[in-house]
Amino acid sequence: MNSIAVEILKYRRTFLKKMFFLIPILPLILTVMIAIISANTKEAIAAHNNTFTWDKLFGLIFNWWPAVFLPISIALLAMMIINTENEGRNFEAQLIHNIVPQKLWINKIIVFAIYMIIPNLCLAIGLTIIGIMLVGGPIPIVDLVRDDLFCWVCLLPLLPLHLILDYLWGHLLNFSVAIMGAFSGMYFAARSFWLFDPWTWGIRVLSPLIGVHPNGTKLMAGDALLNTSVVPVGVSLAVGLFVVLTFGSAAIFKKESILK
Repeated sequence: MNSIAVEILKYRRTFLKKMFFLIPILPLILTVMIAIISANTKEAIAAHNNTFTWDKLFGLIFNWWPAVFLPISIALLAMMIINTENEGRNFEAQLIHNIVPQKLWINKIIVFAIYMIIPNLCLAIGLTIIGIMLVGGPIPIVDLVRDDLFCWVCLLPLLPLHLILDYLWGHLLNFSVAIMGAFSGMYFAARSFWLFDPWTWGIRVLSPLIGVHPNGTKLMAGDALLNTSVVPVGVSLAVGLFVVLTFGSAAIFKKESILK
C-alpha cells in the first residue's frame, strides 16, 4: 500500500496530474455547442421549445466519450507517464533498491486506473452543470453515475496495453494503436464479433443504456442493440482482460528491466 501511495504522490506537482482534469474539457465544449445548435434549429424555434433533453445530452457525450476521447486520452497519458519515468530515471532508481519489477509495474497500472477516475468524475460534474443550464428539470443522477462508471470499467484494459506499448516501442506505435483502435471500436461495435475487440466494449455496453447506435443515431424500439444482456458480458470481458494484461505486461516489464 505504501508503494501505491508513493506512486500517487509522484505525480502530485506534475503537469501529468493536471492533464487528468483537462481531458473532459473538449468533449464538454463540443456538447455545449451541439446543444445550442440543436436548440436553435427551425423545428425548435417553431415549437418555441428547447428540444434538447437529458436523454439527448447523455446520448451525445456517452457516445463520443468511450469511442474516441477516452481511448486517445489513455494513449496520451500512458506516453506522459512513461516520459515522466524515463526523464527522472525512476525505473532504474527504484529497481536498484531491490523493488520487485512486477510489483513496480502493477502499482503503476493501479495508480493509473485510480487517476482515470478523475476525468470521468470531471465529465460527470461538467455534464451536470451543462444539463442544469440547458435542460433543467430533475438530474438523472443514477443514470449519470452508472454510465460514467461503465465508461471507466470498460476502458481499463487499455491502460496496461498502452503503457507497455509506449515503454517497449515508443510513442508512434502507442498512438497508432490508439487511433486504429478507436476506428475499429466504432466500426465493429454494432457487429456480432464486437466481443473480440476491446475498443468496442465501452461503446456496446453504453448503447442500450443511452439508446444510441455506435454511429450516433437514436435506436428505435425493438432494435437488437437495446438488449441490455451485453452489459454484464462487456464488463466481465473488460475486467478479465485488464487483469490478464496487467500481469502479462508486468512479466514483460520484468524481462525487459533485467535486459536493460
